[in-house]
Amino acid sequence: MSNKFTYADEKDRSYGLTGMAVTMAVWSDNDNILEINLDRMDEPVAFTPEFYFSGNPCCSAKDVWEMMTKHFQLAMGMAQGNLLCRRLVGQNVMPADEEAAALRAAAEEEGMDVCGLDKDEVDALWGKSYRSLTRVFGHSGVGSIASHFASELQSRRRLDRSEIAELLVELARL
Repeated sequence: MSNKFTYADEKDRSYGLTGMAVTMAVWSDNDNILEINLDRMDEPVAFTPEFYFSGNPCCSAKDVWEMMTKHFQLAMGMAQGNLLCRRLVGQNVMPADEEAAALRAAAEEEGMDVCGLDKDEVDALWGKSYRSLTRVFGHSGVGSIASHFASELQSRRRLDRSEIAELLVELARL
């Protein structure tokens, strides 16, 4: 993995994982997160089995493609949320152009490989999502909630589904 995608320290990592959780909550998909574990290096975010789509012979090819594209969009959004929360909330700066470009290139490759999307299609999905999440993480209320969440994650080390929901419930009021 590129050094562009590594964390500076534990605080940076906690803000990144927070960004993923906030993105899922904002997109009303946080029911798929089972837990976030700051100490688990390989897969710190655990998802429900339903989140992982393994295909279904009873589904049409179009339905399968739509499910795969939805999961791609969620994964891309979580990666964007990770970066945006780390920078906008954790450091109060915009992500460097090089960081965003590297993340976009990784998303383009993934979207083309996994979903068979054209570069233009991935770019359109990327742009819409990135603009939306930039507004989300630039909101002072979201910033306060995200900072509290990151602090709690550092303190507790692990948050289960109910704790995540409890810490992010205020997002619905913004």
